[in-house]
Amino acid sequence: MSKKWRVAKALEQLLAELNSHAPNRSKASDGAIGDAAHASRTSDHNPWVDDGAMGVVTARDFTHDPAHGADMNKIVAHLVKLRDPRIKYIIWNWKMWRSYDKLGASAWTPTDYTGSNGHTKHAHVSVNSDKASYDSTATWGLSKGMVIVKDVAPSTDQSTSTPHSGPQTASRFEKYREGIELGSRNIKEGSAGNDVKWVQAALGVRADGYFGPITEDTVIHWQKAHKLTPDGIVGPMTWKALKAFMAPKNPNKPAPQQPNPQTPPAVSNTGFVKNGRTFLSQDGYPVFAQGYDGTTKRNEDWGSIVIASGTGRTVSAIGCAMTAVTMALSGITGKTITPDEMATFMKKKNGFGSGGDIQSWDLMGTLVSPQVDLFRKTGFKADQIDQELDAGRPVIVHVDYVTKNSAGKREGKYDGTGDHWFLVTGRSGNQYRANDPAGGNRLTLHRMTDGRLEADVATSKGTKYRTVGNAVTFSRGPAVRVADNKGQGSTPKASTGSATNVVVLKPAQNKAGSKVPSKSPLPNFAGADRAGTVKAIHDECLRQGVTMLEQIAYVLATVELETGHFQPIREADYLGARAEGYRKNNLRYYPYYGRGYVQLTWKTNYEKYGKLLGLDMVKTPDLALRPDVALFVLVHGMKKGTFTGVSLSTYINGSRVDFRGARAIINGSDKAAQCAGYAQKWLSTLKLKKVG
Repeated sequence: MSKKWRVAKALEQLLAELNSHAPNRSKASDGAIGDAAHASRTSDHNPWVDDGAMGVVTARDFTHDPAHGADMNKIVAHLVKLRDPRIKYIIWNWKMWRSYDKLGASAWTPTDYTGSNGHTKHAHVSVNSDKASYDSTATWGLSKGMVIVKDVAPSTDQSTSTPHSGPQTASRFEKYREGIELGSRNIKEGSAGNDVKWVQAALGVRADGYFGPITEDTVIHWQKAHKLTPDGIVGPMTWKALKAFMAPKNPNKPAPQQPNPQTPPAVSNTGFVKNGRTFLSQDGYPVFAQGYDGTTKRNEDWGSIVIASGTGRTVSAIGCAMTAVTMALSGITGKTITPDEMATFMKKKNGFGSGGDIQSWDLMGTLVSPQVDLFRKTGFKADQIDQELDAGRPVIVHVDYVTKNSAGKREGKYDGTGDHWFLVTGRSGNQYRANDPAGGNRLTLHRMTDGRLEADVATSKGTKYRTVGNAVTFSRGPAVRVADNKGQGSTPKASTGSATNVVVLKPAQNKAGSKVPSKSPLPNFAGADRAGTVKAIHDECLRQGVTMLEQIAYVLATVELETGHFQPIREADYLGARAEGYRKNNLRYYPYYGRGYVQLTWKTNYEKYGKLLGLDMVKTPDLALRPDVALFVLVHGMKKGTFTGVSLSTYINGSRVDFRGARAIINGSDKAAQCAGYAQKWLSTLKLKKVG
């Protein structure tokens, strides 16, 4: 495998502790990096997590050797009881323990493992893909001579003689085929081909074209959500539903004509000026080239700035992502920020790895004041891009257009891996406009049937840019600017429907036009960007008597998990134009579906808070989206235990801080580990920065 890789430090820590606990144990079935069978499919044994120029393997296998102290029945039982938030899942002896709810099974409940390798010779441990998890070297509680908890189910095979080669999956996949018509056959675990790849892309699974257990799990979950037989087989009914799900929003509307490749979209050549130079712009964003500029026919001076200390590579060679962010921030703030300023800033802040990779995307947003928050996204397709653009926010997308052959030469072929970044600035129907750092070009794209975007004009390699699902979004856009001298900005326009997740309503009024009095005083909050909302949440916690830093951290973590953008949202808004139909057809509590910073559901809860606040929330449930109302409900509900009967003080108090268990305040154990991780980070922030 040519890519440089290493094993997650958390797993190396576990290995060291196991070796200390059982120094004479066999290591015959130990393993980290996968074999060829793993490389052909989705697996945590592959170095798929990027940490700079290095790939990180987030799984390890540990040999079962009870005769020498490495009894995986006991080790796994210990880890399951420990419920360490770093763990993603464990596989041992035909059983699987996930740290999250899946397919109706609660987190940490053992389920049958259906892969071809039952993991009877070794236990498999995967850790989460965020750096705080996979590189944490906190102890796992194993030590020499320790007393381990009661066994899990005994293994039926205690042999340790077979070296690790990974699950024996190569033979159970049929030969991969191209040219298969979508829907022409039933596909299930073991199938391979372009139709499998299409389904994986539609469902947000890594599209490698091989139908394995992860794809099967995702299909089952999707079938359940769409009231189909959850058998994990993509048959006629599932094909029909998937095609309808992925169809353009207005299938009966004629597709817009593709633009003439020789005619660029309408642009302006005014508005962005720096050092006497005026830059072209599109949709309110300047057009910067990372190196050679096709308009001026010269190389930009900033293109020669070295940003990769280990390789000497420059902005011109690998600075597309940074240049795209610079264009976005210039448009958002209305100030001209050039790539040389960003490169200098990032180098000063150690924002680049030795290979030139961006260590912290969020750091770039701190160059402007007030700062702009950046969010890395996966599984981002046209519907999600539409939501951002319709809300006035730009989107940076990762695109595929080349691959390297065995000799390292770049060929014009697709391999599903992102090769380049550029900025999507706007759209008209199914036609999208973008600024491309490669050459400082303006380009147009169209929506493909599977939800990806594809450029209208081919590159010099003969292929067209195709999005791969990786994206970067922003906490605001030019239409929602924040005043330079204030922590809170202007109020975004109210949303119509569910195309955007930013909804701000005017304060309720009576017939005379005055504000409706509230029985409980509402906070004076009309909405803000991420930083302003974080401060408002902190202040509202204090106002309602939530003063313990650990509790405030968990409230902030909950909003981050539930909304992502720290803006009031509607339940299932990620479905875009299909969201309202989904709510009507699938939610028993419609129209009282989830709204706000935390999802307020059911009519009884709308009645309860309506009476408490003196607002008719039953008649107008969208009041739950009003920032001041959403803020009050968030803190009050978590403090009082209104949502589930469990309150903040149940899990977080003077003698106990259980961030993982606290998820029960909102939604059982769903994404409990993820929320706990957010809480730990917020707690560090609160302690260091003394927010508020």
